[in-house]
Parts: sequence; structure tokens; C-alpha cells
Amino acid sequence: MYGVAHGLSYLLDPRHIGNGLLADSRSSLEEVLINIPVDDVTPIDDGRKEKLYIQFTVYFISATKERQANSFRY
Repeated sequence: MYGVAHGLSYLLDPRHIGNGLLADSRSSLEEVLINIPVDDVTPIDDGRKEKLYIQFTVYFISATKERQANSFRY
């Protein structure tokens, strides 16, 4: 019933940050996120993937801290 877009929004929503997702589902969604092309011209190379994964990791850690602190951002 739910598509990839729903999964990505659940993974990236700071209220949820993927809580409760099965490990396989989470891994698949992260792969989709990292491999989404910017446009039809720009290649998806390892350098770009690494930058995106670093950004996602920093976001995830930050969102987790905000959630645990129950800050106003959360």
C-alpha cells in the first residue's frame, strides 16, 4: 500500500527518523536515498554517494539528539 516516497518521508521525518522500520526496509530506503539522481545528466559516483551518506548520518544524529532532548525543534 505504501510506496518508496512514503518510506523516505518516514525515514527523513525528524519525528520518526525511521523508528520501527525493519533493518532490511531501512537499508533499502537508505540505498534509494543515496542513489537518487540529481538530474538526467549528473552521474551517480562514489564521491557523491559518500557525501550524501555523510549528510544523512549527520542529520540522523542531530535529529536523534533533538528528539531525546525533546527540544522545541522536535
